Amino acid sequence: MPSLTENEITQAAAQFLNARLSSQPYPRISDSHPEWDMACAYQIQRAYVALSTTAPRAAVVAGYKAALTTPATQKSMGIDAPVVGVLYAHGLHHATKAVALHDIPKLLLETELGFSLKIPVSSAIADASQLPALIDSCQPMVELSQLGFGDAPPRGVDLVAANSASRGYIRVPACDWRTLDLNGLQVTLKRDGELLHGIASGSVMEDQWQ
Repeated sequence: MPSLTENEITQAAAQFLNARLSSQPYPRISDSHPEWDMACAYQIQRAYVALSTTAPRAAVVAGYKAALTTPATQKSMGIDAPVVGVLYAHGLHHATKAVALHDIPKLLLETELGFSLKIPVSSAIADASQLPALIDSCQPMVELSQLGFGDAPPRGVDLVAANSASRGYIRVPACDWRTLDLNGLQVTLKRDGELLHGIASGSVMEDQWQ
């Protein structure tokens, strides 16, 4: 297992931050450091987020997102598990207001269910049956993702190090999730009545509670 020095972590994180602030493509660390694995990528992501929250135009962490939640998307990135990224408060867009496409080049839209927790959770949950008691609210979300790597597709370690394509999100009012089967919902995205995308909520990691 490769081990990164603090200097390597800080330098890599600074490269991602500088690229974002200057609207340049992110570097592909899988090219320059093919030996770095997902553990390395998460070390860089944590440092990148830390720099983002202290840099000019400091970001505020608002929550977390999952990415690559299906076997097909994982395979495309050369990994075999979902990944996690950080959501920033400034990325919130309200459902009643338009999002200008020129503000987010090569925007990707993803339909999601978002969960707000009653308390912070800082350790692994032993069993999924414990989760409902921690949920404060559930709301439909549209994630605004941006890979940010230019024309070169990233690999899994690149994606995670760059904060898993996190750019923004649209949140709508919460629903009474206790009356719903969260694995039996049909989540759809429409434009002027035209269906653009539809998926069963339970197809994400085969269970919303996983």
